[in-house]
Amino acid sequence: MHAKKDYYKKTFHRYSNDLKKTWKTINDTLNRNKNKKSFPTEFISSDGNPICDHKTIANAFNDFFINIGDNGNNDFTPNTTIPSYEKYLDNITSTNFRFRPITSADTMQIIESLKPKASHGIDEISNKLIKHIKMVIIEPVTIIINQMLNTGIFPNLLKISKVIPLYKKDDDKVFANYRPISLLPSMSKIFEKAILTQITDYLENNNFLNPYQYGFRKKHSTELASLHLVDYLNYEMDHMNTPLNIYLDLSKAFDSLNHKILLSKLKYYGINGISLNLFDTYLSNRKQYVQYESSSSDLSNIKQGVPQGSILGPLLFLIYINDLPKSSTIFNFLMYADDTTLYCNIDNIDPHNRDSVINLELQNINNWLVANKLSLNVNKTKYMIFYKHPKVIPNLHININSNEIERVESFNFLGLHLNTHLTWNTHVSAISKKISRIIGLIYKMKLILPFNIVLSLYNTLILPHINYCLLSWGQNCESILLLQKRALRAVFSAGFRAHTEPLFKICNLLKFEDIYKARALVFYHNLKHDNLPEYFISFSPVYSNGNSVYSFRNPKFTTPSLAHEYIKLTFRYQLPSILNHYIVHGIANTNTTEVRDIGNILTNVQNIPINVFKSIIKSLLLSEYSYICTLSDCYICNVNNS
Repeated sequence: MHAKKDYYKKTFHRYSNDLKKTWKTINDTLNRNKNKKSFPTEFISSDGNPICDHKTIANAFNDFFINIGDNGNNDFTPNTTIPSYEKYLDNITSTNFRFRPITSADTMQIIESLKPKASHGIDEISNKLIKHIKMVIIEPVTIIINQMLNTGIFPNLLKISKVIPLYKKDDDKVFANYRPISLLPSMSKIFEKAILTQITDYLENNNFLNPYQYGFRKKHSTELASLHLVDYLNYEMDHMNTPLNIYLDLSKAFDSLNHKILLSKLKYYGINGISLNLFDTYLSNRKQYVQYESSSSDLSNIKQGVPQGSILGPLLFLIYINDLPKSSTIFNFLMYADDTTLYCNIDNIDPHNRDSVINLELQNINNWLVANKLSLNVNKTKYMIFYKHPKVIPNLHININSNEIERVESFNFLGLHLNTHLTWNTHVSAISKKISRIIGLIYKMKLILPFNIVLSLYNTLILPHINYCLLSWGQNCESILLLQKRALRAVFSAGFRAHTEPLFKICNLLKFEDIYKARALVFYHNLKHDNLPEYFISFSPVYSNGNSVYSFRNPKFTTPSLAHEYIKLTFRYQLPSILNHYIVHGIANTNTTEVRDIGNILTNVQNIPINVFKSIIKSLLLSEYSYICTLSDCYICNVNNS
């Protein structure tokens, strides 16, 4: 055992400056580097016959992947006449977009932003190689990019995708049980990023993108999308209303995108002439081939969809789906790329024909999907009704074209487990199981891994579960705090009664409740810097005296009015409470009698960069922790005394 531990200690020391190799060693130790599943000796063709020849299999894979998004035969075509997609594009914009030339400095910034990956496409040039030779290629690449922007022609050689089949689950002889992993030429990402930067600025500056689209945008995230939805649900339930969520599941949406419709929508948003032609040439004449074992398939034309693995693809999809909310007058839309949630208060709908009204709206939404050549997977589409006891909820019968939608008691919304009463026991239970398994792993690994690596396991395997969507669910969650303490004791090999505050302080780590407070204060910083989506403007704390003159001697920010006590645990209520606490009381340093005036920091928050602000807040919160412990079997005390 000592020899094994010594080996890993030397190995990690050797790779101390190489994060990739460090984690490869960790994964080897944890047996997490599973061998890639080898391909079977034969596959089943579309006509049911077995095929064994590698070239034939590669071509069959390519045919399957090329046609995976073909939704030409929509399973849910409504009985009424389908309107054109153009019906939803009213009030055409009068703005006119034009690409501007870029500089060598712009190209350098793009290259610097690339991840140093060794994978490569058909040209066998990797990001890692490009970053290594950047000083040699920067001038000619800038010239070629500007030529592309001036002529509206995207180079054909940068539009060939190398596709690797990756096994998912079930029968490994069936093509449908593999997903395509596309590798574009690395150089194409530089060209695409030059386009993306300008078109994104144009769309955001003109407020063309739907404000409730949280996917692939700056200042947006899954956490903010979740917080938006949870805040809405809490508000409705506090006002004795009955909110309804419908979670739409679109079938192969990214692969089904129609190029003609997309180009029409780009023109609608003011992208014309040479600029529009650039997108046309970017989308057209794209090809792909499948690499299977040592064989490559023939090149095939990609007829639809946005390029997998591309830089521009996600934004083009957002543009394509941007007018979806115009298909309904009753539902609000909350979107994260193709993850679309409909929500409304069903108490506003006449109870005598509630089902028919909701179903008609769903039909209108499906009409939009059909008009835009997208499909809805009804089997995976679910709905939830939220309420608190003793409220009686209606029995709904929701369907689309006679295909009934299932009602569920809980749903995984972007990684956040929601239940019908909006309590967090479902989510806490889910992440508790994950954290408990990792703690067990740490107890095993600490016998052979050096301390700093065991601590990194805590930081990379446990903290992400604690941090994810924390502002939505993390108010007063004692069970997670207990697990966090248990995890830290495992890292330090401390006894089960060991006082953990010194352990947190030594490792520069915050306790669960302080992580929540720090995240709340960072949210406030982003709020004051206008770095949050439109919805969160209403979270800005209101001064209690009703004017802009705030006295830090005389609190406070006003907390929202509430009808029910549980609302005190929601983030909208917690934010002003946290601000008031630290403005009035400051933070006491346990090592001195000093009380740090965090109020001054919050007053000047607009003058403090975010990274500096995070560091200050963490440092101040940690200053409250004590090194002192009175437990007889405390690990730290025993080490200090020995």
